[in-house]
Amino acid sequence: MHGRPLTTGDYSLGFSLTQEFLSSPRLWPTLFSVYKEYWGKPDALLAATVHILDEPVSAEVLNNLPIPDYDDTGFQPRKGLEADLKRKILGRHPVITVLGDGGNGKTALTLQTLYGLLHSNDHDFDAFIWVFAKSNRLTTTEITRIHGAITTSLGIFEDVAEKFEPGSDNPIDRVRRLLEQNRVLLAIDNLETVLDENLMEFASDVPGQSKIVFTSRVPLGGDLSVQVPEFSESESLPYLRRLIEAYDIDVLRGASDEQLRRHLNRLANKPLLVKWFAIGVSTGLNPDRITANPEIALRFCMENVFEKLSGVGRDVLSIMAIIPQSVSSTVIQHISLQQPTEIEAGLAELIRFGLVERSDSSNLERLWRLKPFARAFITRVMRLSPDKSDEIRDRHRTLNATYQEERGRGYSNPYESRFFTVRSQSEAIAARRLRHAHSLAFKDRFDQAIGIIDELKISIPEYFEVYRTLAFIQYRQGDVAGAAASYEAAFDLAPDQPQLRFFYGGFLMRAYGDCAGAREQFEAALEIDSSELVVLREAARSSLFLFDFDAAQKYITSAWNEGFKSAHDEVVFHDLQSQLYIRQAEHKLNTGDPTGAARAVEGLHGFLKTLRPDVVDATLIEHLWKVLNIIDALKRHPLVGESPILDSTAYFVRSISQTPLSPVGHGKEKEEVIYGRSGELKPQGRTPTFGFIRDTFGVDTYVHRNSVSATLWSDMCAGRTVRFDIHSEGNRTWAESVALL
Repeated sequence: MHGRPLTTGDYSLGFSLTQEFLSSPRLWPTLFSVYKEYWGKPDALLAATVHILDEPVSAEVLNNLPIPDYDDTGFQPRKGLEADLKRKILGRHPVITVLGDGGNGKTALTLQTLYGLLHSNDHDFDAFIWVFAKSNRLTTTEITRIHGAITTSLGIFEDVAEKFEPGSDNPIDRVRRLLEQNRVLLAIDNLETVLDENLMEFASDVPGQSKIVFTSRVPLGGDLSVQVPEFSESESLPYLRRLIEAYDIDVLRGASDEQLRRHLNRLANKPLLVKWFAIGVSTGLNPDRITANPEIALRFCMENVFEKLSGVGRDVLSIMAIIPQSVSSTVIQHISLQQPTEIEAGLAELIRFGLVERSDSSNLERLWRLKPFARAFITRVMRLSPDKSDEIRDRHRTLNATYQEERGRGYSNPYESRFFTVRSQSEAIAARRLRHAHSLAFKDRFDQAIGIIDELKISIPEYFEVYRTLAFIQYRQGDVAGAAASYEAAFDLAPDQPQLRFFYGGFLMRAYGDCAGAREQFEAALEIDSSELVVLREAARSSLFLFDFDAAQKYITSAWNEGFKSAHDEVVFHDLQSQLYIRQAEHKLNTGDPTGAARAVEGLHGFLKTLRPDVVDATLIEHLWKVLNIIDALKRHPLVGESPILDSTAYFVRSISQTPLSPVGHGKEKEEVIYGRSGELKPQGRTPTFGFIRDTFGVDTYVHRNSVSATLWSDMCAGRTVRFDIHSEGNRTWAESVALL
């Protein structure tokens, strides 16, 4: 027989082996006769003495390891955890903490591992010293205090010093000397009961080659830890069956696995509580009543941990207990009204204490959930006030409305810079803050805008729109390189977002004039969202800048085939189509292909023949006016000369330009007027019959010669400043009530 504690496997192996021996009495006659004697008179066993167990074992190192409290059933093997703890004890780190909730079996695991080291002699320690710091004991009916329990760090040092390093000087100095002069493995059970500055300072500088092993419900910090979870279902069910046999619990012996699992789930599969449950049933208590509301067990396992939590940690815990689903730090921040850094610190504390865990219910963001046992403790023992619970629920209810509103914004125009892709409640909260940052950047209040971004980087770092908005702010500041880096960070998080490709393409065109790179981005967006008119428009524009007229025509044709969603879209693409013909004609003429230029003008001619008045705006007129110079050049060119098509095209352009812009075809739309603007008539684009007034905001407004007096027109052409009102209806915008300032 080995001196180490037995495991459940050892028990079954021992029983099966002895049965084999007893089945062959001729081979084992003495064993058979002794067994027969004791079976007939069990009390005779108590009078027997096995002398070999009283003899000292010279090879075993000095130790005071206690007899484990699982010798009635044997230790439920946890080979992975045992191997991990053994490896860390034999490793180079001087402090190891066996961490876990109360009742998870930290003490049993540590004892089993240390006994295993003693048995195998696979270590180089001179002594194993064990100190209990437990102050409470769980019984079937209450939590009782242990008489004479060590409750302070000084008590720990005094206990070790008196037993192993007697003397009159300071106990801490004596223990330090003991560990410095010998290779000692000092194990302190239930660290959270005695943890203070003295013990933390001692653990920060362990003397000599000695080591310390703590079992604790709270982390020490700076230590090497082994996390001990509760049993899995595959571990807890055999363990309970073993307890039923060991304590001869008839009430549970006939229970099905499903019935036992129901009890085990209510006990969170914690080894201590499973044993507590079995002992309670063995004393005559009703199994269902024990597990229906195990408040005593909850207090025993969790109370010490909750006493160590900070105020922020308690607030975060309260919110997570009230909200039924997994939550992000952004949602917690929204409900608590605290800073992101405080929420992250509170979550980190709860993670260290093993009260929360990462949820895998979303691949978009980090979600956290409260462990069931911690939730049960808060709801059944802590019992938050009704007012506090209602306040948390009310704030949480508003999130769904916020989420739906932000989703609705995206549906209206997902490619507008102030709209953000929203896929969760957390992102809806962030989107509102990003819109505020966007607005601040437009007002050049960059420090405040960056402050919002910095907070969101903490609370929701996985949200790509944070980095897209940061890129916008940096570009507004003139930090082009920083904006490019922020776009790259956004792509790392969301490489398949068409809106992100669209905005990055626009950035490349504006910041670098990189039309080729921009078009690649627009094409990537169209691979995902092939019908989006805004992306088709920008792809066509970038192709025009690259003189790739066939590609530009392809994008414009695709837009026509998709159908226009608004009158504005129709106006824009009519303008793009006219630009394509004009730019193509200009390019052909400049590169020595007047015949190709004439064909492009002919294409424009056919287009203008179908042009409706309601799709003509000031921008289209300004662009059309440029073709007149091209027509004049072609008419002078010997390879082209006079042409009815050229003359007809020029006539169409002048006719369109001389027609006052008016709200045609929009009788049911409300006219809007902006009063009291001031500005000057631009020399660029001015013709004998119309021009464009540029106001103090840099906005150009169409004005026709016939809408002002001859004298006023002359003064305007001379550069005099005028006051005017801007009228708009549908897609038409024009200046009226023009007067000299």
